[in-house]
Amino acid sequence: MVGTKVVLFGDPIVDIVAHVPASVLDDIGAEPGGCSLVSSEELEGLLSIPSVQATARRALGGSAANVAKTLAVLSGDGDTSVCFCGMVGEDAEAQLVSSGLKEYDVLPALLSTPQPTAACLCLVTPDGQRTMRTCLAAAAQLQDPALVPGGLLEGARLVHCEGYCLYRGGFAEGVLRAAQRAGALASLDLASLELVRGAWPAILRILEAGLVDIVFCNEQEAAVVYKMAQLGGDTVADHSDPLQAVLAFLSGRCRLAVVSLGEDGCVMRARSGDVAALTALRASLAGLLPEHGSTGRCALDVLNER
Repeated sequence: MVGTKVVLFGDPIVDIVAHVPASVLDDIGAEPGGCSLVSSEELEGLLSIPSVQATARRALGGSAANVAKTLAVLSGDGDTSVCFCGMVGEDAEAQLVSSGLKEYDVLPALLSTPQPTAACLCLVTPDGQRTMRTCLAAAAQLQDPALVPGGLLEGARLVHCEGYCLYRGGFAEGVLRAAQRAGALASLDLASLELVRGAWPAILRILEAGLVDIVFCNEQEAAVVYKMAQLGGDTVADHSDPLQAVLAFLSGRCRLAVVSLGEDGCVMRARSGDVAALTALRASLAGLLPEHGSTGRCALDVLNER
């Protein structure tokens, strides 16, 4: 990967993890294990709960940011430049995002807005269940691709968008078109099964327009792709192996489709029909990697192979 430049776009989110008694969930009327959006005011109220104040710890999170950190750690050769672009507030949390990226040698290209930096409060109860409350705030304001710093994509080999960018109007499509003009490969991570369901028309439109070279998803997201394609009447539904059906469906609309299998690595299918598998990284590296970095592992392996 000599001289490789990778630019990633997504929501920079401060993860706030707090260990609380189960009674806290009852007090706020939260379903254990649920995940929902809250306003800045609602998040402030949740952060004032004594058990949250006593145990809260903060760290940089967000889908593309985690991928960026993983890529930077795994490349580690000095010749690979990893850059992350997103929108933050004008607050202390923005500094946490910037320093969190720099800690992993990721170059921050952060835009700012008066709204607070996005945050996700993760309430962990004694049974290990995680209940999420997310305030997107600043991150949700990055909707115009014209706001992307000029020259950011110059010389990029890969431009990666997390799927959540699809919730930003035409932002994802604009970035992917800009990547195409810059001569870079463009990749899209389908992010979550909820996103695949909720943004399926936009996903399909972008794929049909030929704006994506590489699509990443996990097995759960692939299952939803299969179902959405089935509902759309595509012949993918007639395939005897759903996973291979999804790979065929996606690779027919991009150059390479990649499905992460967690600890078992990933399986890929090219537009030509060629299929390959990559094994997962050895456990000896696990302590060096940011959490939720499976797409980053796959992305690095894919870049190394191409």
